Amino acid sequence: MKIEVAKLGRMSQTGSSLMTLYQDKHTPVLDLLVRESVQNCLDAGNSVNEHAESKKYVEVSFLTGDFCPSELNDILEGSTDALNNRFPDISARYLAIRDKYAVGLTGPLRMSEVKDYKYGNLLKLVYDICKPQEGAGAGGSWGIGKTIYFRVGIGLVIYYSRIWDEKEMKFCSRFAASMVEDEHSKDAIIPKDGIANNTGIAWWGAAVDKGETEPITNEDEIINYLKIFGIKPFENKETGTIVIVPYIDEDWLLTNNRIEESDTIEFGVEHIIPTWLHSIDEYISIAVQRWYFPRLNNPSYTFGRYLKLYVNNQLIKKDDMLPLFLYWQQLYNSAIQGKAVLDSDYCEDIDIKVEKITLKKYLDDSCAGYVAFSTIGRDVLGMCPPDNLYSPYIYTDTEDSENDSNRPLFAFCRMPGMVVNYKGNEEWLKSVPYTEKDKYLIAIFALNSNNMMADGTQKLEEYIRKSELADHHSWDDYNIGNGKRPDVISKIKWHTAKKIAKAYEPETEDTEKKVDTGWGKVMADLILPKEGFGTRSTRKSSQQSRLNYENHKSLSIALSEEDTAFWGDEMEFTYYIKSREKIQAFNLNLHIGTEAKSISPPEWENDGLFLPFEIKSILLRLDKLDGHNEQKIWKIESSDPNVFDSLLSIKNNKTISGIAYGLSLQFTDLHSFLMSATFTLKVNSRKVKPILKSE
Repeated sequence: MKIEVAKLGRMSQTGSSLMTLYQDKHTPVLDLLVRESVQNCLDAGNSVNEHAESKKYVEVSFLTGDFCPSELNDILEGSTDALNNRFPDISARYLAIRDKYAVGLTGPLRMSEVKDYKYGNLLKLVYDICKPQEGAGAGGSWGIGKTIYFRVGIGLVIYYSRIWDEKEMKFCSRFAASMVEDEHSKDAIIPKDGIANNTGIAWWGAAVDKGETEPITNEDEIINYLKIFGIKPFENKETGTIVIVPYIDEDWLLTNNRIEESDTIEFGVEHIIPTWLHSIDEYISIAVQRWYFPRLNNPSYTFGRYLKLYVNNQLIKKDDMLPLFLYWQQLYNSAIQGKAVLDSDYCEDIDIKVEKITLKKYLDDSCAGYVAFSTIGRDVLGMCPPDNLYSPYIYTDTEDSENDSNRPLFAFCRMPGMVVNYKGNEEWLKSVPYTEKDKYLIAIFALNSNNMMADGTQKLEEYIRKSELADHHSWDDYNIGNGKRPDVISKIKWHTAKKIAKAYEPETEDTEKKVDTGWGKVMADLILPKEGFGTRSTRKSSQQSRLNYENHKSLSIALSEEDTAFWGDEMEFTYYIKSREKIQAFNLNLHIGTEAKSISPPEWENDGLFLPFEIKSILLRLDKLDGHNEQKIWKIESSDPNVFDSLLSIKNNKTISGIAYGLSLQFTDLHSFLMSATFTLKVNSRKVKPILKSE
């Protein structure tokens, strides 16, 4: 195979820069490989030509084995000697990922053949690493995830694919290799002779004009190359791709970023090393269930073909799946269908709760998705004798709660069916209570992917997809242009936590709503709990109700009970503010309520007292301006400088000690408006109450 070394030019990548693009340094490499490689396979399985063999599922196989280094090194022109010196042994290990019944590496063989920016799968995967998938519902929108293949071994990756060629009207094969390495390394494999600036990137294939290469297409030649690894080629009507990573270090892969688990025993602490940390085959089996239980062996998956997975020719059947992920799959199916469903052939009867997450703004249909959840006992999860399975925290590679109760476990995903993350008791579960030690609350949010954004520009799936960073570990709102930053994701998180928390709240007698009739005063009786304001997350129970506005001069103000919550030493509440005539400037300041009067934070500090609360952030949302719908959002952290734009200037009001207690707002002109302000406070004392005042 002829070598092509990438030349250094303007805006060009280097091997060292490509290796640092993927910023996830915390997730184990094998997990990253499973997440990215399976997603690539499933994306390629979204459509298959009518001439190729098609199934209701995509078949993905992970293969490991031995090969003879000298046989491989001899076919890689320019790097044979360097590879032989580095790997003199008669045997080395490889890891391969094969998908079948997928479309394969289609598209042009060379960049010069690209038309209308249609690069195809081949060029995106092999020759231009940062080109993202463009199909609806694809896994990534960055293209950087594919660099994981270069991190698994020494940076050498081999690609074999069989496709249906529409032009030739026949099945065709393609075979190529690429290398990405640190160009500064003393152990570099890519030759530097005659090249002033080695980029650390190279390809091997068939020679074409001007020193370029393209994939080899000769079937006999390809078969001989595959024999080096003992891999059989695709045949008959099979299409798909095999990615081969030679020279892997299995010990390093199994210990990379390992989380040390421990358990308290009678005479000390027992360190737990799960069995799969000794075997790549078992590790991959667990990792696939961890990240793809929504799609693995699940014919009920509705967004395309489901996943069948093999590890060294052994099919992971539904009977082989862990109880934890089988039950989580039932929750996913329930969330997708919007009602509780349970496969009694594999699961015992459990109480599945399903809640609809609705947003009144930003979406064409108010349904943003469904959250399904259940509390499941240790016995049902197989943690008791004779099975003695590990805890859900170990299987999800997340931290234990380390106390006498179990924190909730939460997963979320969109159309491709890959779990984005297990967020634990963070943004999605701020107010959800812990369970007793012998039970676990597990939940999943499934996005209503086909819903449209209210402006009609894109589906909700695409908005969420673009919010994911290259590591696909979180969803966060972002600016979509024209100063608009819809808080779709933050609202989804808020309502998800609220729905789950409400389902587990003990029933209590309704307390009479209290409203102070003085201007701008909504006392914290509606916010702070009278008792038990401790460290356990809880949320105030309330029914959807009409807002009660208080009037004063040109403004009206109301507290939204529905958007009020408290957890630990933090509280969050939302006020709605509307003008009854056009005004230009006003303040929103929190005061300290006492039995005698309200005191401003600067006055309180002047008396030498420690402030009982301080603002952490304020989310300001403009909904209407001069009678017209207008969506603009500003999030002001307590440490932020003043905000200025073409419509509004916002100033953080702070005490002499620098503690934020409110905002000063000024429009550039006179306006009428409707807006909301969501305050997040750190509460230092419960003996006084916050009061909102506007001047």
